[in-house]
Amino acid sequence: MISETSNNSEWTGLRGRIMAWYLNSPFRRLSEVLFLGDGRSRVLAEVTAALKGEGTVLDVGAGSGYFSLAIAQKLKQGKVICLDLSKEMLQRLRQLANKRGLADKVQMLEGSASRIMLDDGVVDVAIANGVFHELVDPAVVLQEMVRVLRPGGAIIVTDFRADTWIGRRVASAHRSEDHGPFGRQELEKLFLDVSLRDVRVSAVRHIVVGVGIKAEAA
Repeated sequence: MISETSNNSEWTGLRGRIMAWYLNSPFRRLSEVLFLGDGRSRVLAEVTAALKGEGTVLDVGAGSGYFSLAIAQKLKQGKVICLDLSKEMLQRLRQLANKRGLADKVQMLEGSASRIMLDDGVVDVAIANGVFHELVDPAVVLQEMVRVLRPGGAIIVTDFRADTWIGRRVASAHRSEDHGPFGRQELEKLFLDVSLRDVRVSAVRHIVVGVGIKAEAA
């Protein structure tokens, strides 16, 4: 997970190792279904439709690979670039990838989402799940995701809904400078402000799901 107030992750040491385990545990999957709806399946369906079995995916704030590994399993060809500030998260992700025989389909990238160390237009899909509410300036990160995305590629962002009790609990648990959960119109505006087209933002229980396409080069 990402904290963009600096280039250092708050998920380090023992705390990082514990959270790296939790984020890929049955408890995480149970809470996802009970409280957030089947958001994981929704994201996987969007990614699968955009890729058609092959391509390069960037997972921003990949953590220990909850989405990255599920996407990698569906790829016939291609890879998932797993971006996170936490070394502990990426170490856990690497262990799980090796265990599941997916090491050749995932690439670890330790660093900041506000300065993604990738060239322009090198990924086919960029996703961020449950990350934007932790950012001080989500627009900066979204612009970076657009930069590394090829023309015609898709961006998929999910986060907590501001108008739900879970959204309010999440907001109260975070720093005042963090953006916090999103409303549907707010996430839609964020997408439109970076010139994404065919923008779709929908609510799935306690989360919002935003999808947009990078315009083809003129």
